[in-house]
Amino acid sequence: LERLRAEREQTGTDTRKGRKSGKAKAARLPKVSGPERYKQAAYAAYAVQRLHARATFGRVQQMKLVYLIPHALAQESKVYARREAAGPLDPAIHKIEGLAKKNGWFTTRKIGQRYRYLPGAKIDEAVKFAKEKFGDKADRVDWLLEQFARFDTERAELLATTFAVWNDHLIDGHEPSEDEIVAGVHGWHPEKVAKFPPDRIAKCIQWMKDNSFVPTGIGPKTTEGMA
Repeated sequence: LERLRAEREQTGTDTRKGRKSGKAKAARLPKVSGPERYKQAAYAAYAVQRLHARATFGRVQQMKLVYLIPHALAQESKVYARREAAGPLDPAIHKIEGLAKKNGWFTTRKIGQRYRYLPGAKIDEAVKFAKEKFGDKADRVDWLLEQFARFDTERAELLATTFAVWNDHLIDGHEPSEDEIVAGVHGWHPEKVAKFPPDRIAKCIQWMKDNSFVPTGIGPKTTEGMA
């Protein structure tokens, strides 16, 4: 037993499970306060009220909005997104959905392979609260939702991923070149290379510049996804 324990400590391998313990799960994410989570759920409810009838609006697009809305508002973000296959994903999306259901704002339902949202009886109270938090930048949020109303899921994924790559560089104190952003998107997940060729990422970057929707280095950085 002592020999096996020593081997595990040296190699990081859990011989009982036949896998490296360091790869079993991603690092623990920081805790988010109750009021902050309430605000995130209200922002999500605001998006649900506006976009729930759109065929392309599901959990993937919702998660991208949860990530992007604080940036649109230039607010400190408490969204701890991981670099997953479909772009930035905060595992707390399940907590956000649960809180929204508890408050009667909206419910989540799986229809086929997509998770869809249904407005709840008390969604108006969430929308009112969200608008108060938006302040004088409410128009910017509405503009972002209008873009998502026209986006398919893949376009939303590209925008959020490109934004996150660029923003992570800024948090590190570095203004990235276009080539560095492209490389970051391709290095995000193996699927990105085939899905998003360089010219498409370049067009996304230009669209962000043309619409004055560029990152400013508001944290936190994205982290490695689940192994």
